[in-house]
Amino acid sequence: MNKPILAVYSGSFNPFHLGHLDIIQELHRIPWISKILVVVSPQNPGKSPSLYIQTPTERLEAVQNAVWKYKLSDKVEVSDIEFSRTPPIWTVDTLREIRARYPDYKVLYVSGIDCLDKIRRWRNGEEILCDFGMIVFPRGGYDSIEIIGNTYKKHPGANITIIAEKPREISSTEIRRRMTAGEDYSDLVPEKLTEEEMQEIIDSTKEDLDI
Repeated sequence: MNKPILAVYSGSFNPFHLGHLDIIQELHRIPWISKILVVVSPQNPGKSPSLYIQTPTERLEAVQNAVWKYKLSDKVEVSDIEFSRTPPIWTVDTLREIRARYPDYKVLYVSGIDCLDKIRRWRNGEEILCDFGMIVFPRGGYDSIEIIGNTYKKHPGANITIIAEKPREISSTEIRRRMTAGEDYSDLVPEKLTEEEMQEIIDSTKEDLDI
């Protein structure tokens, strides 16, 4: 019997923007994906700490608020699983830990096609490709068919699923520039929860807990 699919979408989300939301919403719409775990990484091992203008907790809250705002919580869970780890934090280690926590699921890693193009340089990239498997989204400037074809040539046991829907191209660098300059960036990030929506969530939580 095949296990249900758990899609793991991880990133530093620095900051969380509409392109990230597009990916989560598309994953949510796919019927063969049973659960989506959005893992907020406190720090990408390949990026300087000086790039981060929000704390890990602030970034986690931004993702969680979007999940509530756009009513995705029936399938989507936001995770701080990497917060207690000591850098550098490697994706393969996170996937191993998630698989141990969710033994009843088949764990697949979600990324853009640009990451697949560089997977050979990742720590234990072949394990991510073959042992776990990947769900890949297209990006502008990358030939998805060519990259996937080359990946299969180098890694015949790879398990890759390409998603046709292309998320919006949003520049995190531009958002950070606007934030630093005090300029408006609301057109690039999800809407915030209203007070009424927040109260609905609180009331619903109380009902679930029978408070």
